[in-house]
Amino acid sequence: VIFVFGDTVAVHRDACGLSALYAPRSGELCVASHASLLARFLGLEDDPAARAFILDRKKNGRGVAYFPGDATVYPGIRLLPANQIFHVDTGRCVRAFPRVTYQEQDLKTALDSALQILSSTVDLLKDHRLALSVTGGVDSRTSAALFKKRWRDMYFFTYVDPLSREFGIQGMDAIESKRLCRLMGVSHRVGVVRAGKRRFREFLEIWKENTAGSSDIVAARTAYWFTHGIPGDAIHIKSSVSEIFRSFWRKNRSL
Repeated sequence: VIFVFGDTVAVHRDACGLSALYAPRSGELCVASHASLLARFLGLEDDPAARAFILDRKKNGRGVAYFPGDATVYPGIRLLPANQIFHVDTGRCVRAFPRVTYQEQDLKTALDSALQILSSTVDLLKDHRLALSVTGGVDSRTSAALFKKRWRDMYFFTYVDPLSREFGIQGMDAIESKRLCRLMGVSHRVGVVRAGKRRFREFLEIWKENTAGSSDIVAARTAYWFTHGIPGDAIHIKSSVSEIFRSFWRKNRSL
């Protein structure tokens, strides 16, 4: 999100920090959605040690290479924090939401607080077609229940990737999800990416460039399917019901 206050320009990532935002550590003040875009624009090189770290993780089958703090594969580029507003004119980051101590709530109060947020989310999405990733677990079942009145217009699916280390679990999820959707009286689709397709290979080259090589092919296959496997007019619902509830009810116990 870009804010303009007179001569001041500030940039803030999305509230959940899901969409990355990058800025140079010094020199020209600018921002970009991908570190590789900034590196190409500013003529910056990557760090050989960071590149070796990425290759080592891939060689050992560890998947995506995450860097600590605001570090990236480029020493001159930093990842902006999720809870910070970056002032483009000064290069300063200012905390957006104050650091406060959350008081633990009793179960009923926590439920009321979480349900209020979930109900508001349902209202905000009332004019959009929705796609729900179903696993048969608590989160997706609760999300489905919240949108019960709209089941007929929704797109229900389960993503399965034969290359994923969690392929066995995903297969069981698909079976349970299909059974659940049958009980709900709605159609259900199991999505699988075919890596040999020309469109995917073209997408993979863009993916490698945008992620500066720090991601893996399984993540690329997932991104490709979510880009091409869901109807273009649908909004994908991220089922994070448990996480929302835990933010209000902070006891260290299983849900």
